Amino acid sequence: MMLYNRRKRNEWHEVQMEKYYQKLAEAREAERLGTPTEEHLAILKKERTILAAEEAAKNKKGLWRRTKDFMLSGLKQEEDPEAVTSVLSGETLGEGTAQQEDQGGSGILKAVEDARKEKAAVEEAIASQSGVESPREGVLDQVGDENTGVRSGGRISDWLKGWGSGSGSGNSS
Repeated sequence: MMLYNRRKRNEWHEVQMEKYYQKLAEAREAERLGTPTEEHLAILKKERTILAAEEAAKNKKGLWRRTKDFMLSGLKQEEDPEAVTSVLSGETLGEGTAQQEDQGGSGILKAVEDARKEKAAVEEAIASQSGVESPREGVLDQVGDENTGVRSGGRISDWLKGWGSGSGSGNSS
């Protein structure tokens, strides 16, 4: 039954495509003669949009091509002519970068440095308000050290042998 339905469906599609191509030929002939109807214009417009979509799909870059173009787009740009002349004139790279920093050329580095300074200022303000220095270890590390009496920074081999704590199940025989 499925094979019968598939065959009938395919036959119906063939008949519909024949009708469409016949109407398309009539529309092209009417356009050539200068007497197209609204139906002819609609069919021609539909055909032109289909052709334009096919052309766009053919010219569209694939995923690999778009990714490669994105990754390598900066490599295709020519070098800065000022940088080339500074190298030719004998300036060292360090001098050129210092001049650029004076002119505000490295905005990213400046922004990172400003963020670090702000973070340090906030931490200092919090420490001065609470009057207590922030612990170097986490709270759980401190609690664990208090309960076991183990100093932090001990070697793992000491812990395995049971030497780091007073109550070990190591070599105490």
